[in-house]
Amino acid sequence: MRTLEEVQATLQIAKVKEEDLQPVTYSLSFGESVSSGDYFLMELDETLCKHIEAGQSLTIRGDKDEHAVLCSENKTYDLKIADTSNVLLFVPECKTPDQLQDSTAHHQLMHAQIWGFSNCYWELRRQRPRLKKLKRLLMENPYNGPAVGMQEEAPGPKYRMDDLLERIQASREEIEVHLQNLHACEIN
Repeated sequence: MRTLEEVQATLQIAKVKEEDLQPVTYSLSFGESVSSGDYFLMELDETLCKHIEAGQSLTIRGDKDEHAVLCSENKTYDLKIADTSNVLLFVPECKTPDQLQDSTAHHQLMHAQIWGFSNCYWELRRQRPRLKKLKRLLMENPYNGPAVGMQEEAPGPKYRMDDLLERIQASREEIEVHLQNLHACEIN
């Protein structure tokens, strides 16, 4: 691990003035068995951050032949991998300047361990739900009223809400609204 004197010497060689920097410098080191595939980073907007902080979950949806989407309870987001020329480091113990105490007047050296790294991240963009598949699934077995006499129920698959949530690329709320617009009914 580097010492404060080594960091100051490096600053002199780089011709960087110490007073132009934050009062805290981090010396980073790699933890044991760190690799680039251990973690995936995702860029979240403020709404999704608050959603996660409130203890709510996000779900990735999409069949194997479909492009994956991320869903909250009421919104759908397109998931795309964004490459970056910089290496993104996952350093859980590192604090941003606004998290550090302002009372630090003298220069300090802190050590933190890198837990993972990546040169890409998941980028989210709000998108309209993909609901065409919902109508197609429901039309596989349309309801024709109650069975009368010897008439059997129509053959074909029946779907519970959990089945639809698993197969449709949309949030629960968006699926429920679309089911109402289709005048779908729930039986049993």
